[in-house]
Formats: sequence, structure tokens, C-alpha cells
Amino acid sequence: MPMKKLLTLQLIIVTVCFHAISARAQDSVKPITPPAKPVAKTVIYSYKPVGPIDHNHPPINKLVQNVRYAYYRDKTDAQVAAMIYASPASYNQTLDRIYNEYDAKKGIPRAVFNADMVRRYGDPFPSAKPIAPAVAKPVAATQPPATPVQAAATDSAKAIIKAEVSNDKSLNSQYQYLLTKVYNYQQPLIGAFHKNVMDTLNQARLALKNADDKLAEQSKTVDSLQTVAKSADATLSESNNKLNEISLLGIPMAKSTYNLIMWGLVIIFGVIAVVVIGRSGANTREAKYRTQLYNELEEEYKNYKVKANEKEKKLARELQTERNRLDDLLGEK
Repeated sequence: MPMKKLLTLQLIIVTVCFHAISARAQDSVKPITPPAKPVAKTVIYSYKPVGPIDHNHPPINKLVQNVRYAYYRDKTDAQVAAMIYASPASYNQTLDRIYNEYDAKKGIPRAVFNADMVRRYGDPFPSAKPIAPAVAKPVAATQPPATPVQAAATDSAKAIIKAEVSNDKSLNSQYQYLLTKVYNYQQPLIGAFHKNVMDTLNQARLALKNADDKLAEQSKTVDSLQTVAKSADATLSESNNKLNEISLLGIPMAKSTYNLIMWGLVIIFGVIAVVVIGRSGANTREAKYRTQLYNELEEEYKNYKVKANEKEKKLARELQTERNRLDDLLGEK
């Protein structure tokens, strides 16, 4: 449905906006660095590989400064160093977090990452065996009591781990994950944006529900109209059939069939008439010819009869002449 497609598009836009705001905030906003607390003069900022760890004075190196800048801006370098180098587990957890959030996304193998860490910062726990990535953030024994901000950061970290483990892709889970990726002063803005998004989604869901109800009602209306249209089509088809039928000798047939039969009869009768007329003309000509012959024969017969009559009369006169001559000869004797 169009409304469902619109809702899906809005969700995609909201997710893209979340990631864009997070990336832009991390890239463009200049971090507000709290004033650094005074550090003991015995602390040495060394960027060379460190040797065995002194838990009373853990080294403050580039690793400590990077971790503090990325995750613990409310702490001092000494506190972050104490957290990192409290135990092999805390040190390995820090490396796991850095690798999973940065180097793993770049496709760098873990072995190469570990070797680079040893080359840069040395091996602070050479006798400790590497352990699996931890799912909770350890607290060093020498760490001071957690402040409300630290507790909130810990809860956010737990929320991150929980979201990543469960692979929850819901909007609320993404919102909670996004809160952990921005600075504290940005969270109210993200919260207001999330509230506006939820209000918009609720309005869209309500509009979608109303549209679904209206669509269901319209579907029923369409079904009833289709039923009426089918009935009207059937009636119209029956009327057209009756209109197109013609009864011939009590046999109903379509107009096309009737026209075909009639035209066929006309053609047949026309052919018969042509044949009859042709034959009548031939017979008339033959009769005229025979009549002419008869008249000629009759005329010839009349002429012959006249000639025969004249010849007979001539022969009769000659016979009478001869008889008279014979009588004359017999009378003289």
C-alpha cells in the first residue's frame, strides 16, 4: 500500500539522519575539553614502549590520552591510566574496544593490530595470557568512586554492548546506541529530535490506520459495485443476445447467421436466374432458326406443288391432245 511504503521511507530517512548527525557531530563539532586537573610532577608523558607496570604510578602515554579523549572526557589522564593498566583484563578490554570500533572496520587483522600495539606501547603484562573480549567494562581497584556522570557512561556502555549482542535494529535501540556516540551536551538535542520523530511516526501510524480503515470501507464499496456491475453486464448481455436474435421458421438464430443464409439464398437464386436466362436465350435462338427452316421448306413445298400442278395440267393437255389425235386416226380408217 502507498501509506506503508511512505512509512518505510520515513523510517529509512530517520535512520540515515541519526547516522548522519552522529558522524557530523563527531567530525565537525569541536569537543569541549574540561580543564585538566593538576598532575603530579612524577608523571611522565611517554610515547615509548613501557616496561612493567607500576600500579601506584601507571604510565600516561598516547594510548591513555586517546582513550580519555574518545571515551572518558570527564576523567583525568591519571584516572584513565589507572583504569587501563589496572589488570591484564582491563588492558585487553581497552584494546578490544579500540579494535572493534576502528581497526576491525578497516579490515585490519587482529594479529597485526596486537603487534602494532606492542611496537608502540610495549607489553605491560608480558606474563599474562591474552583473554577473550570482555562484555563489561572493568573497574580498577584503585579507581575512585563513580560519579553520576560515570555511572551514566557505564550504563550507556552496557546499553551499547547489549544492543550489539542482541543485534536489535529497532528505532529505540538505535536511539540508545546513538546517545552513546555523541557528546553529553548533544544528547538533549538528539532526545528532542527522537521525540519529534516518534511523534511523527505516531501521527503517520494513526494516518495509516485511518487510511487502512478507509481503504477497507472503500474495498467493500468496490466489491458491492463490482457485483452490481457484473449483474448489469449479465442483463445487458442477455438483452443484446435477444436483440441480435431473429426467428426463421420458428428457429432462433443470430442476425449474422440470418444475413448469411439470406445472402446465400440470393446468390444461389441469382445464379439460377442467370443460368435460366442463358438457356432461354439459347432456346429462343434455336426456335427462331427452326421456324425459319420450316418457313423455307413450306415455301419450297408450295413452289413444288404449283410446278407439279402445272406439269400435271400440261401432261393432261398433252394426253388429251394425243387422244384426240388417236381418235382422228381411228376415224379416218
